[in-house]
Amino acid sequence: MNSKTTIRLAVLTGLAVLVLTGLMFLNGRRHKAEPAATSPTVDPVATRPATPVATEQIQPQPKPAEVITAAAPRSENVVPETGGPVERVVRVKSDTPLATVNGVAITLKDLLPLPKEPAGTEQMLSAGMYDFLFTRAIERELILQAARAQGLELTQEQKQRLAEMRARSEQRAPKVFDTGGHSPDNVEFEQRDFTGLMLQAALAEHAGVPSPHVTPELVEAYFQQHQSEYPQVASEPAQRSEAAWQQVDAEIRQKLAPGLQAAHDEALRKFVEGIKANANIVVAFKAE
Repeated sequence: MNSKTTIRLAVLTGLAVLVLTGLMFLNGRRHKAEPAATSPTVDPVATRPATPVATEQIQPQPKPAEVITAAAPRSENVVPETGGPVERVVRVKSDTPLATVNGVAITLKDLLPLPKEPAGTEQMLSAGMYDFLFTRAIERELILQAARAQGLELTQEQKQRLAEMRARSEQRAPKVFDTGGHSPDNVEFEQRDFTGLMLQAALAEHAGVPSPHVTPELVEAYFQQHQSEYPQVASEPAQRSEAAWQQVDAEIRQKLAPGLQAAHDEALRKFVEGIKANANIVVAFKAE
């Protein structure tokens, strides 16, 4: 073998070695970059279950699930845009009787403030909101009737509070866009609703429902029974430090308030249920 042939073989051998080395290097990098076959990457978007949004996009106006009567409210299922549980929606016409309370009709205007529009205007409410407003309207009408039957009226102080509320509601700041939906109809509804709440409180008090408020007498009685817990305060009121007593007074009120509120709420619930039991309530429609 001559020298030229030897040089040529050496060059070819070197090139082969370089090619093999490059291939091995690239193959190693590829294996490092690729995940192992036994641990595939899971795409959370691809594996996430389909939400009802697509259904609503295809059918943007779902048909009513059930029509009670031709004139009565109807309810239907609506899929929220964000997915999740199906929400029942109730459609109510303003002139449809929803119930009668001792012969007095309850309509949509007793549930929420309505603008002065032609009869038959339809409002859409969630089933939960409808139930809440419907129950509140029934109880308000019962309270107003019970107050009239007992000759109970608002005190001058309560009337003054209502007048102040009306003035605040009717105020309009100049150059401020009203996003609260204020209108004369809203104000009248608000006045009637708060009148019902005030009369309810008065009726409940006359019926013996305990007050939810912590009185100074209750604070003093609790202190006398737990003097060992407050050694920094003298037993006799005249000998007490005002600053120390104010702190103890606040602590005692904080302890007594939850129990008094719970007792008041339970007694008030029983009081209202008692009024309902003695009333003639006929429900024309209620969302199921």
